[in-house]
Amino acid sequence: MPAGWRSRSCGRGRRRSGGKSSPPWRRRAADGYALRFPGEARWLATLAEFIRFERACCPFLRFELHAEQQDGPLWLRLRGPVGVKEFLAALLPPPAATPLR
Repeated sequence: MPAGWRSRSCGRGRRRSGGKSSPPWRRRAADGYALRFPGEARWLATLAEFIRFERACCPFLRFELHAEQQDGPLWLRLRGPVGVKEFLAALLPPPAATPLR
């Protein structure tokens, strides 16, 4: 996952390093969050890797990755049962000051 994300759900506490990156812009959903990332290929690969690892330790989460047309932004939606929104809020980095364009 991008710099700043810490996965504490499995006790890994892993943090990705390399390159500066601002936290993703996020939008609340009734059952989780939607996070917006640049539409670059490297982000697509990073998010796919993140989903692969997190599915193993957070089976209660639903992951949805949406790519906008013409290299537009990527949206990662993290959703689940009651309580997931609060769980995610504790893990997510602070939201970006302004949305990515």
